[in-house]
Amino acid sequence: MHLADARIKRGGLAPLHDLPVPQLLEKLTVEYMMAQLTEAATEALAAENAARFAAMESARDNVERKLRVLRLDVSRARQEEVTTELLDLITGEQAMR
Repeated sequence: MHLADARIKRGGLAPLHDLPVPQLLEKLTVEYMMAQLTEAATEALAAENAARFAAMESARDNVERKLRVLRLDVSRARQEEVTTELLDLITGEQAMR
């Protein structure tokens, strides 16, 4: 931030370089408390996002696992169908002999 920017924001007044100690402590306390609240809010948001990410990752893993099981089931069902058809053909061919 430049001095000119500070003048614009404060209505043309230059920033104060010396404040009475009680006023300085009050302003620093307010700034410190604001920084602490901001940090707490940021930490809470980060924790919430991490929990959401973990939940989404777990859900994705569950879906992938279920999809593998379903694909395996479909593959087995197809194989059983093909085996049944082959046995029917072989049985039919042997019966015609």
